[in-house]
Amino acid sequence: MSKIYDEVMKLSALEGMEDIRVVLDEWKFIANNFKNNPHEGNMFLPDYLMVASPGSGVSTLLNMMSEYLYELGLVQFSLPTKFFEFLLEYEPQDRNFNAFKRYYNLVEYQISQFGRAFEGVICIDITEWVEAKACLDKRFIRFMEYLTQKDDKQVVIFLCNCCDELLVKEAESVIISFMRLRRINLKTNKVTDLMMRLNEYLEKMGLVLSDEAYQDLVKTLNIAINEKAFDGLKSIQQLAKDIIYEKYRLSQVNDNIINSKDIIRFQTDGEWLKQLRRNVKRSIGYELYTK
Repeated sequence: MSKIYDEVMKLSALEGMEDIRVVLDEWKFIANNFKNNPHEGNMFLPDYLMVASPGSGVSTLLNMMSEYLYELGLVQFSLPTKFFEFLLEYEPQDRNFNAFKRYYNLVEYQISQFGRAFEGVICIDITEWVEAKACLDKRFIRFMEYLTQKDDKQVVIFLCNCCDELLVKEAESVIISFMRLRRINLKTNKVTDLMMRLNEYLEKMGLVLSDEAYQDLVKTLNIAINEKAFDGLKSIQQLAKDIIYEKYRLSQVNDNIINSKDIIRFQTDGEWLKQLRRNVKRSIGYELYTK
């Protein structure tokens, strides 16, 4: 069993990620069967519609899944950058479709190599188009037509954070008319699961949360998981690092207990939540993941 498979399966063991475990096992079976049977052609995976709430940890999960696809040899990656995220912004009066232009320049030029367009895994956030009921808009259709031209070189994962199932199904029906599509449903991570992982990170450093500090952080996370910038376990890992730093930055530490006074920065009115809300990732438009 591979290390990356174990890591991503551990991540997908959180409640609400059952569909991810199914997809991972499908990839493993496909790779094994493909290897054991003589063939001359290539295996082309379907594209995916990932319906998830903010706070589901999609970025971390998809980055690890891309690494697993690379390990299995099911996708040919043209660059060290195996995966990137792109926000397809919706603007009603945007006749020039500037979001498409940015995407095209990114894939064809900015992260291409020797004139070879990007090959790998792409996560495209289409939430704004779904919520605007605009998936039948001729601009969105034109974008789908462009994506089909690259379908044998890229695995596209459409991300949708819309809670209206009727709108999601409408978008799904449009995409299916252009691409082979599988749906993945993710539920928001439970705070209890996230706190369990936070405790694991802290315990590795020999630290333990007091009951009061634990409850303070539960209140913070109940707010944080509804923020679009919250990224599931990735944010929890960063939070753990910050808490450890706050504990050990003092001149002298007399015990391994993290008390409420040690996590003032991470309470509901603290700086950590304010920084999370100021996160500018979505306004950038895309984010690259290179390993």
